[in-house]
Amino acid sequence: MEFRRILVPVDGSPCSERAVREAVDLGTVFGSTLTFLAVVDNPLRGLYGYSEGIGYYGDVFEALERAATAALERGAAAAREAGLDAETRLVREQTPTEAILQAEADHDLTVLGTHGRHGVDRFVLGSVTEGVLRRSHRPHLVVRCVQDDAGPET
Repeated sequence: MEFRRILVPVDGSPCSERAVREAVDLGTVFGSTLTFLAVVDNPLRGLYGYSEGIGYYGDVFEALERAATAALERGAAAAREAGLDAETRLVREQTPTEAILQAEADHDLTVLGTHGRHGVDRFVLGSVTEGVLRRSHRPHLVVRCVQDDAGPET
């Protein structure tokens, strides 16, 4: 199987950055075009009593958008440095899982970083990667980044 178009969701975390490196390496083998996807979801979505009419807290949303844009730029720069074509997509008003599921329909492979959380951390923080894998029938490469006391392994 050839992976001509690779989707790489990014969030700026060390695990996401590791997934970028793996995607670039794989893309170099296949001469792929890499699409970097970042999602800026409303941080208030899902809160009890929240109304869509309230909108965003501007400073919080702007900070999230700046961080997402920076992660996209780092991913695209890494791909271009390796001689690959790169695209970026910034999605708003959608959950990360939904945005990834929608975007991966146009791609041959999705490369996802995962933090490897367990127990209460996983229950509280959830897992976008797990949500995508449970609902998708597309090929995926999951790059695990184990968190320990010294920080993420790379």
